[in-house]
Amino acid sequence: PGVERAREGLREDVTRVFTELAGRAGDGSWGRGRVAAGEAVLLGEYLPVARRSLADRVGLEYGMEGALREGGESFHRLTAERGEVTGRERLRHGVEEETRERLAGEFRGEWMRRYHEVYGPSERDLDAWLARERDSGDAFGGTVRSEWEALGEEVARPFDAAGRGRAEADAVAAGEQARRENQEWRRRMAANFQSFLGKGAVLEELAGAAEARVGEIRS
Repeated sequence: PGVERAREGLREDVTRVFTELAGRAGDGSWGRGRVAAGEAVLLGEYLPVARRSLADRVGLEYGMEGALREGGESFHRLTAERGEVTGRERLRHGVEEETRERLAGEFRGEWMRRYHEVYGPSERDLDAWLARERDSGDAFGGTVRSEWEALGEEVARPFDAAGRGRAEADAVAAGEQARRENQEWRRRMAANFQSFLGKGAVLEELAGAAEARVGEIRS
């Protein structure tokens, strides 16, 4: 995106300079002599310098992208925080999301105007550049969103750890309960079996005393 914006800026500057040199005069006239003279200056003087400036234009684009990311980080720090009570991410001062979006646009524009005053060419249409950058990359907005998401992940991490701890404790408790229930089931089965064996011995003893078959005795 930065290289493409640099090329687009160069095309705009060439068009602007050509219009100034060979376009209509102040009185609205557009003579052949003016056009020819303007073309000669454009091709012989301006274009060679403009071509050599492309590398610097690309460097400026990346510098401005970096400034936008720094601006996004600063805006995030000014408008977002971790709540003291809930520990969750929240907007400072109870700002509504719609208001925050408006403030973000104003902050972005002012941040880049100050940067551009120092590093940018005076003839550049900064508002047009900001609109193109937002459409082709939006370094400021992307940084604000990623910082907000990072804050959410940071504040959620202890809750996630606590949740995993509870889940692990519940699993251990459930396993212990299942083990106790299994032991109780085995104990009852053994007791029933012993009872059955004991009952059989008593029946045999009674049958022997009564000289009757075991199958004929009813308990």
